[in-house]
Amino acid sequence: MNRKILLAALAVILLAVAGLWALRAPSATPWQETQAEISFVERMDDGTYAYSLTYTPTGPDGRALEPISQHAFGVKQAPVLGQKIDMRYMRDEPVIFELLGKIQWQAESE
Repeated sequence: MNRKILLAALAVILLAVAGLWALRAPSATPWQETQAEISFVERMDDGTYAYSLTYTPTGPDGRALEPISQHAFGVKQAPVLGQKIDMRYMRDEPVIFELLGKIQWQAESE
């Protein structure tokens, strides 16, 4: 009899722990979403393009940090200057980023 009560109590405790585990707050993501802008486009001597993608990360207190510009070289088509692109960067290392939106490219004749 005591064994049945002990097993029942253990089952209730395990179910309670499992329920609390399921209701816990989700862990904070290491990523922060923002928008980047194509801030510079230039045709190079070899006929390819270089462009800059600029975004402003925020600090842990929510204040804006210094803007970061990432650069691409040797691109076969020019992106549309001034376009905004959804992206995310790592909170602890904001130079590591991922574009979430697609870059719009200029028509070949432009």
